[in-house]
Amino acid sequence: MLTLEQAAATMQELVKATQGMSVGEMPSPNQIFDIYGRLVGLYAKIGEEMCRKFNAKERAYLHRKIEAAKVYQKGRYDKLTSGDAQQSSLLAVGEEIDKEIETATAYEQYRTLRKSIEAAIDFARSIQSFISRSEHA
Repeated sequence: MLTLEQAAATMQELVKATQGMSVGEMPSPNQIFDIYGRLVGLYAKIGEEMCRKFNAKERAYLHRKIEAAKVYQKGRYDKLTSGDAQQSSLLAVGEEIDKEIETATAYEQYRTLRKSIEAAIDFARSIQSFISRSEHA
């Protein structure tokens, strides 16, 4: 299972485990600890994947800029006006721009998911604390 799918499934598992709390049903502390531990592991994996996605995003940006500069420079050598050379370079790197957008989108997906996992970890921590206080009350 992909990390993204694992994270979504684990967060849903936490939601399901705590649904009965509104009517006084306590989830198993062991189950919450298990989910909590998996969320922490997924948080780390997502962070590593974000580093790779960020690298890809920045490399795509750099590649596009270099290609645009090459086309622009060629246009200037061919005696195009500055504006014409700029438009020519933009048309020439359209595919690279699309790739850059895809890599940036993937990075943002991971960043959003990582924030969601962080919130789920905080939630699991507070549920565990609530269960602990309820058992000692």
